[in-house]
Amino acid sequence: MAGRVVATEPAFLPVPLAQRVTWVDASADLSRARAVKDPDELVKIRASVRVADAGQQAMREHAAPGLSELGLWMHVAAAMERAAGGPIPWVSDLVSGPGMDRWEGPPGPRVMSEGELVLADLSPRRDGYWADSCSTIAVAEPTPTARAIHRRILDRLERAIAAVRPGVVAGDLDALVREGLNYPHHSGHGIGASFHEEPRIVPAWPTVLEPGMVLALEPGWYGEGEGVRLEWIVLVTGDGCEVLSGHNLDL
Repeated sequence: MAGRVVATEPAFLPVPLAQRVTWVDASADLSRARAVKDPDELVKIRASVRVADAGQQAMREHAAPGLSELGLWMHVAAAMERAAGGPIPWVSDLVSGPGMDRWEGPPGPRVMSEGELVLADLSPRRDGYWADSCSTIAVAEPTPTARAIHRRILDRLERAIAAVRPGVVAGDLDALVREGLNYPHHSGHGIGASFHEEPRIVPAWPTVLEPGMVLALEPGWYGEGEGVRLEWIVLVTGDGCEVLSGHNLDL
């Protein structure tokens, strides 16, 4: 291989191989190419989304006062693996209140009580492609504050979905979604062979949306002792977008 010139992404190039070839950094070009999905990739993403949907449904079915976060997670993980047909990797958050200013983290031994919120952000990978999802539910009856926050975030997610179409600049979509909210994370991100990829829905990001891009949109609010995040995946189409996620977003 000596003397060959290789176009690559340095982050994924093994050091021994890098020492044997001449390479050029093609990260930007490859990132843009991956952002627009081929039909066979969309088939795999849709299948992974169904796995995430199964996990979210299990979270709704099993969350109850007296159950620990870890106990709930056992049901969620089992549901995703049944939907996937076997063990799969995932990246996930499962946190409960009070103190829902905490917006991410793994499940722990904490036992849930009536009226609290539970947030589950589930990102499973099946057949090499990722999905992403988030819902926030109340254990039994939610507080009036939780209802108001949830309604606000659901409205903002619906606004984002309505705005997605070819030609929209990622940073402008972020501004539309983020206005007046206090969340410290992105408003969304591309998803596919990586669970965070182009386009990045963050302030001032210049990427222009194109048909075939797949976005996970996830506005949130964390404060007043309660937190809500909601996330659906959409596919950019020729004149708007198609919602791929099927999980329930009700509180």
